[in-house]
Amino acid sequence: MANVQFFLSLLCYNFLLSSPVRASDSLLSPKGVNFEVAALMLVKSKMVDKFLVLSGWDINSVDPCTWNMVGCSAEGFVVSLLLQNNQLSGPIPVEIGKLSQLQTLDLSGNQIDGEIPSSLGYLTHLTYLDLSFNNLSGPTPKILAKGYSVKGNSFLCNPQTCEGDSKPINGTGTGTTVPPGKSNRKRWIISLAAGVSCTFVISVVLIVCGIHWYRSRLLFTSYVQQDYELEIGHLKRFPFRELQAATGNFSPKNILGQGGFGVVYKGTLPDNTM
Repeated sequence: MANVQFFLSLLCYNFLLSSPVRASDSLLSPKGVNFEVAALMLVKSKMVDKFLVLSGWDINSVDPCTWNMVGCSAEGFVVSLLLQNNQLSGPIPVEIGKLSQLQTLDLSGNQIDGEIPSSLGYLTHLTYLDLSFNNLSGPTPKILAKGYSVKGNSFLCNPQTCEGDSKPINGTGTGTTVPPGKSNRKRWIISLAAGVSCTFVISVVLIVCGIHWYRSRLLFTSYVQQDYELEIGHLKRFPFRELQAATGNFSPKNILGQGGFGVVYKGTLPDNTM
């Protein structure tokens, strides 16, 4: 019974909203109904709110200015509606267009589907609109907002090319939409530039590392050679055959002793030096 009364009330409010009396003339109808409350309750009824973030919106409220995610002007008109990142689903309610003084609308980061209603294009005070990262599809209507974003919606398209073979648009704007062809070419150019830049950076890093390794190798070899020459530079080097002749073919008679480095022999050089 309560549900029946709720929907009957919504039908009554919807009738009042469509009457000649506008919110810009008065916030209340002759029967005391707040037009802003009626519009927002219709918005609530059209959206699937599985986390009940809109549960505080009360049909019996005098005005919606104390509701969560709703901002009002000093006169009591709704000027901001911030419903982003609440996993709301369903279509964008056309009744949002009844909030005549709305300046900021953020529905981004939800699961909203369907087309963007043309009623959003009639909001003359709208300065910021964010519909990004939803599941919106179809043509993008003319938006009067100076800045808006529709990126992250894979199936939105330009109104002039929606029926053709063009690919969906996915971007931001300042009152105009991005043509699909230009968007795709821009992404292709950006991808190509990024690939070339990465290849160049990797090549430079490899070359620098190679030069550093080669120089380190040469320096290490030089240090080893210098240490070797410093250690044995004051000694005379003998070929094996000369040592063999000097020691009588390493005769046991010429053995002087034996240590940790092997046998020590006595030898006589060709100039009779012992």
